[in-house]
Amino acid sequence: MKNGLVVSLIYCLKNLKALSDECGIDLCGENGEYHTMVVDAPIFKEKIEISKFSKEEKKSLLFISNIEFSLKPKFHELKA
Repeated sequence: MKNGLVVSLIYCLKNLKALSDECGIDLCGENGEYHTMVVDAPIFKEKIEISKFSKEEKKSLLFISNIEFSLKPKFHELKA
């Protein structure tokens, strides 16, 4: 299993390096390539519910825009 994992990682790294060279992206995301939007977490009083959005592509980058959302109450299960 260990050898198979090493081979898989090397294969992935080679492909990621090629993608980086071809598209000019930073594999660590230092140029803003990766973003995360958290819509619910234990510390949130309400959750964010996304009802509609659109995707836009600009210079081979994909953006989410025209987001429609609302705050929804969280229903916590009572522990017995």
